[in-house]
Amino acid sequence: MTDNAGATVTLNPGIYYLDGGDLSLNGGATLTGTGVTLVFTSHNRNDYATASINGNGTLNLTAPQSGPTAGIVMFGDRNMPVGTSFKLNGSSSQYLGGAVYVPSGAIQYAGEAATSTTCTQLIGNTVTFTGNSSVSVNCSSYKTKPFSALIVRLTS
Repeated sequence: MTDNAGATVTLNPGIYYLDGGDLSLNGGATLTGTGVTLVFTSHNRNDYATASINGNGTLNLTAPQSGPTAGIVMFGDRNMPVGTSFKLNGSSSQYLGGAVYVPSGAIQYAGEAATSTTCTQLIGNTVTFTGNSSVSVNCSSYKTKPFSALIVRLTS
């Protein structure tokens, strides 16, 4: 799914499967939705779905409060190859209410990327912060499970 040049897409509540290809937002495009989980997978293809949010793309998604994906706004298939790219970069505006759970993914959170929600958890094989990027992890009003010192490991 590619949105460019000011396009606006609003998702209804539900689980959306991206089967291969790329979720790409650029040039002022906007993707919004409440009660939404995006699942990145490759059921019928060799390539796994990836994400690339750049160039003033606006991502405004909130995870469901109940159901099988409660608290998860983005989910990476567990069979996804290590290092699958998830780029949340540039001058993009992001509201990711819930967990970005891509355990094999390489999450790049860079440039002016920031979130205006109190709850954005980034779970990946690698998570790289550069530039003026920032997140908040106060998830008391979401169904996202809190991090534990036994789970989080920071490396340099």
